[in-house]
Amino acid sequence: RIREEYERKLADMRNEFRKLQMVEREHKRMQARQERERQELQRYQAELKELKRVKVRLPIPFLFSRIRLSRNPRLTVCPASTVPVWKG
Repeated sequence: RIREEYERKLADMRNEFRKLQMVEREHKRMQARQERERQELQRYQAELKELKRVKVRLPIPFLFSRIRLSRNPRLTVCPASTVPVWKG
């Protein structure tokens, strides 16, 4: 009777130990994933900071004026500037 109880407790302890090992492995995986995501976030933040610092300006007003010219044949671009001029 004592031996059966001892073996049952030992089996329960082994099962509990396996569960704890599984939880520990999962915890390590989650920590590694969290570290990767933290590094990725830092990289994105640095990239955003650099983009804000450089602030590349695209010639969008010029592109819009070209689009307007293609839609309205009475507009033309003055050669000296990129501003559309009305050909009245």
